Amino acid sequence: MATGSSLVRNIWRQFWRRFLPLRPVLSSTDFRNQTAVCVKDVSKRFKIYHNARTGLLKELLFPWKKKQYYSQFFAVRNVSLDIRRGEVVGVIGPNGAGKSTLLKMVAGLLPVDQGQIHINGKVTAVMAMGVGAHPEFTGRENILYGAMLLGMSKRDVLRKMPSIIEFSELEDYIDRPLRTYSSGMTARLLFSIAMSVEPDILIVDEALATGDQRFVDKCVRRIKEFAARGVTIFFVSHNLGLVQDLCHRAVLMNQGEAVFIGEPEETIKHYQHLSGGAPVSLPAGGKLESVSGSGQVKITNVRMLNEKGRAATEFTSNDQLTIELSYERTDSLVEQAHVTVGFMTAQEQFDVGETSTRQTSEEKIELASSGSIRFKLSPLLLTTNHFSLWVKVFGDHGTYCEYRNLHKFFVNEPGQLPTRESCFKHPSTITHVPGEGVEAN
Repeated sequence: MATGSSLVRNIWRQFWRRFLPLRPVLSSTDFRNQTAVCVKDVSKRFKIYHNARTGLLKELLFPWKKKQYYSQFFAVRNVSLDIRRGEVVGVIGPNGAGKSTLLKMVAGLLPVDQGQIHINGKVTAVMAMGVGAHPEFTGRENILYGAMLLGMSKRDVLRKMPSIIEFSELEDYIDRPLRTYSSGMTARLLFSIAMSVEPDILIVDEALATGDQRFVDKCVRRIKEFAARGVTIFFVSHNLGLVQDLCHRAVLMNQGEAVFIGEPEETIKHYQHLSGGAPVSLPAGGKLESVSGSGQVKITNVRMLNEKGRAATEFTSNDQLTIELSYERTDSLVEQAHVTVGFMTAQEQFDVGETSTRQTSEEKIELASSGSIRFKLSPLLLTTNHFSLWVKVFGDHGTYCEYRNLHKFFVNEPGQLPTRESCFKHPSTITHVPGEGVEAN
């Protein structure tokens, strides 16, 4: 006959199995050597109680009743993904798409309701800033305890303490309580702790969204060093330029599902289509299609570059934006032309502004057989919205070519949207490089 203590243990065991299913045991036995993370048909659902105060209590007291006291919300639904060793994979998508939930399950911070996750290697996770840090501890104490929680011995932590502090650049604040740190300083400290560990798999959830640009660049270089050493990196970011720069592949999440997995550029294009708006850059055929004009001059490619000269689709007001147009002249009789670049709202197709070679000089550009023309917008005066470009090349013989809905991009700045019917002349610095074009992607 069962004793009282064993009866209580059995009751508690049934309770935990019923209401808090455990995550499958992480195992490396089912893996080929090149596989670091294997996600198979994983789903995660949460209970949304009809009555937040009494719903859980009624479910615990009356488990035999068929009445549902809650509705189910699937944060992640049937996601499958294999990540190879040394691969950098980014997760993008709108807010509430299930990105962080997926990463938390991979990191072991959330149980899996359906499916399996297998991990081959030691995992280090840098999740939401502030999680795992004690506000009353000093920065030095948080380094000690935080690194030990990540699996380092106390001796190793003390040995690496100076380099961690140096990487964080918080020497003047390291002995102050964490509650006195700004969010950027906290991000620096926690990311520096994570970077001190030598993981097999690094999981990062928006840790690079906080902090000044110089430190973010420093962290990106460290992540690239990890990737070069064969560390697998799985991270979430809303910075599409960062995803394009770092990742071998990207995952697009929407409403809990992985709707596309592929090359970063293609995944970003799908995300932009998902956000609503015009097609991006080049169509499937690889050539831009002019909506009007004689065709004596053609635009062969369009690129948008940020301040660092990197291709990007997301910009901030008052920053620098460079629009690079590659062209070909099909008629040698056309020797000169003006070029105008306009800005349109991506969804409503309202013209909101333009910049042109006419602004700097009435003299036309002397065209070569091919070349590139760069419009440097500094500062960028567009405010928060999704935009696309229209481009027109014209001269004495009329319009040579005109394109609309090119290269959808996003400008971010807190504040009101511009008046859609207005049109302004955007200042720019224009450079013409004969014979130097950019091949179509």
